[in-house]
Amino acid sequence: QQESPSNPSSNQIKEFLVCQKVLSPQQAAYIQRLLEVGYLFCPSCRTLFPAGQNTGSDPLPTLCCPRCRKSEVELHFRMASSGPVQWEMLGVLGQGGFGKVLRVKCLQTGRTMALKVLQRRERYAIRRFLREMRISALLEHPAILPVYGCGYLSNGSPYLLMKEIRGGTLKDWMKAHQDEPDFYREGVRNLIRVCEALEYAHSQGVIHRDIKPSNIAISDFGEVLVMDWGIAKVCGEGKGDPRPEMENPTDLGDSNSQKEQIPLSSVDTPFAEDTDRILTQGGAMMGTPGYMSPEQARGEEASFQSDVYALGATLYELLVGKPPFSGPPSKRLAEVLMGPPVTAQERNPKVPSELSAIAQKCLEPDVNKRYQSVSELRQDLQRYLEGRSVTAKTDSLWEVLWKFYGRNSRSVWVAACVIFLFSLLWGIFKWRDWQHRRSRLEDLWRQAQKYWQQAEEVKPKMLEERWPEVYRGLAREPLEAMQLRQKAMEACLGANKAIEEALVLDPSSEQFRQIFVKANRRLGRLAMLGRQWLLAKTSFRALSKYKGVAGQKLMAELEGYRRWYRRKKLERFHEIWKYLEKEPRKGELEELAAELMRYRSQELVEELLRRLSEPSRWNRWQRRLLVSGLGRLGEGKQKWKGKDVVEWLLEHLKAITKGKPSDWDFEEVVATIWSLGRLKDPRSEELVFQVRWKAGQNSLLWVRTDLPYQWIPLNKQKKKITTAEEYVKRAIQKSEKNNYKGALEDLNQVIQINPKSADAYLNRGNVYLAMKQFSLALKDFNRAIQINPKYVNAYIGRGKVYYTMKQYIRALED
Repeated sequence: QQESPSNPSSNQIKEFLVCQKVLSPQQAAYIQRLLEVGYLFCPSCRTLFPAGQNTGSDPLPTLCCPRCRKSEVELHFRMASSGPVQWEMLGVLGQGGFGKVLRVKCLQTGRTMALKVLQRRERYAIRRFLREMRISALLEHPAILPVYGCGYLSNGSPYLLMKEIRGGTLKDWMKAHQDEPDFYREGVRNLIRVCEALEYAHSQGVIHRDIKPSNIAISDFGEVLVMDWGIAKVCGEGKGDPRPEMENPTDLGDSNSQKEQIPLSSVDTPFAEDTDRILTQGGAMMGTPGYMSPEQARGEEASFQSDVYALGATLYELLVGKPPFSGPPSKRLAEVLMGPPVTAQERNPKVPSELSAIAQKCLEPDVNKRYQSVSELRQDLQRYLEGRSVTAKTDSLWEVLWKFYGRNSRSVWVAACVIFLFSLLWGIFKWRDWQHRRSRLEDLWRQAQKYWQQAEEVKPKMLEERWPEVYRGLAREPLEAMQLRQKAMEACLGANKAIEEALVLDPSSEQFRQIFVKANRRLGRLAMLGRQWLLAKTSFRALSKYKGVAGQKLMAELEGYRRWYRRKKLERFHEIWKYLEKEPRKGELEELAAELMRYRSQELVEELLRRLSEPSRWNRWQRRLLVSGLGRLGEGKQKWKGKDVVEWLLEHLKAITKGKPSDWDFEEVVATIWSLGRLKDPRSEELVFQVRWKAGQNSLLWVRTDLPYQWIPLNKQKKKITTAEEYVKRAIQKSEKNNYKGALEDLNQVIQINPKSADAYLNRGNVYLAMKQFSLALKDFNRAIQINPKYVNAYIGRGKVYYTMKQYIRALED
């Protein structure tokens, strides 16, 4: 002071004291740092105290905490210190009793940020500010206000370097947009972003404990950010750790007991704080009355459901325009403890019932009746935006349908249009179908009338009166009577066919039923006259569907007529035999035998065959008649003369085919093979094939007996084959039975045995021709002609192939 009357700087003082050896250089540097920082923090007892409170006599770098006496202050001191500030001041965003918010620009990066500086020196304010620093740095989420840095200024004031928000709080947004038509939906979208931020904070174990509209920032571009984590709680900490102190914690009604926060004037800044917040000591109470949950008001431990309650109060204020509880803090706390508020819909009828129910569920005093997590609340708010039913309210069926329409209005309209078009097309189709059915019924009615008029020309009574002997079973039906009866029956069948189709289109038509009954009655009677019992029975059975009693009477009449006809037939049979015993002429014998065959009675036919089998009385023609009669028996196991019928015919065929084919009775052999074909017994297959093979493939007998031979089943008894000729025979047998695959196998075996067998190539060509494989057939026929140029059947086969391929000139040449 003697040398320099002006106020010296701290560097001059430090140099003077070091030169005078009052302080060592380390002590001087330490003292300078204390002057720069101003406050120290003890990590053990979490106490912040001025650097001058060190009670040690020697101010060494290792200091002791005045509260817990632990030497850990220096380590935190070095971490908390900061270097020189590299910012450019751009202005003040807001200022209050606790501190101020500055708008600064980082000189290194050029980014504009907000600098929040604490100006008060109370211990609880510093502790809260430091807590906000640590929690804000812990949480990284798009909807949580980010902290870029923290530290102490040169004057010892702690600061937070945060993102600059150009806009206002949720409270300001509600005042500015409350008259907009989409206000509720936009507000719910903002709350969903808040729920997402709190959901993340809860996953990190952090409870905000002071959610309200003034702590939710909304930028000019719609960005939603949750702020002010100063009284947040980290799960696992003690009750008293984060809570600041208060001068008079019990007097809640006195405004002097409330610690003033930073009441920024009408500045658009996210750091304006409400003066209604209550901070108490000893873990009694923490939060803002009107938004804090009942358990917080009772001084109990806050939980995740406490933030759900605060979100419900915020939603309530969004819907109604006022908090759920109003008045002085003591009154608001009392109302919170008494029970839930009046529903939002009662205070504002325009509020959607879903949102009112959601808010009311959040504001339940019982923790178990609220949403158990912020995630459940967010899901219900999302359901409201999507037009779905929320869990907080039970919807009626009409409300469910209306919400479904609201969610899928476009799809509903598309479906309605599709249904309308489908109904329109269906109506047009049904109308056209009705017109078609109507015109078709008219056509069927005209057809039925036409057929019935034709049937009316021939009546059964007229036939019985004109030919009484015929329809009494005493004579054969003449051709004229048969033609008339067939004509009438065809007319009745045509009428029935038209009426059956008409009844399918219109089952209730009475006029069609009347004609149907008449036509079936007429058809049944005409069938009775012609001894067509099955047709008559079918007609009367169809008649009984509409005329039950009449149909049953006609069925009884049919059975009576059949019995009468059998009796007449037996009488006629005896008359014929009396006539046959007088040795009639050949023509008469054939006619009478054919009449007996038509009776299709096995006893009658066996009697005829017994009498015709007397060789002394009948000639060769009569024996042919005998053989044909045996085939008409229809069953191969009927015994006659103590022998099987098939065996007798086989013996007879062997007897008449001895010698050369030119010496055979051609007609009798053909009649015998036809009878064996009708009996369809596999035992006759081998002998019939041998007879046909002996006559030759080009003979008339081969052609005349081709059809009855196909009727005879193939004998499954395997016979050992050793020669190529036997393979050829079996192949022909198989091809005659349409077993082309087996025939090809046998013929291929023959070609392997004898590659120059013209018969094998010829028959394989015939098989390929039957299978319509013309190229292979042509190849085999050419090979057969190459082996034997004079093989006539090979030229015939090749000519058939050319004819089928429409190569007519080559076919004529062959």
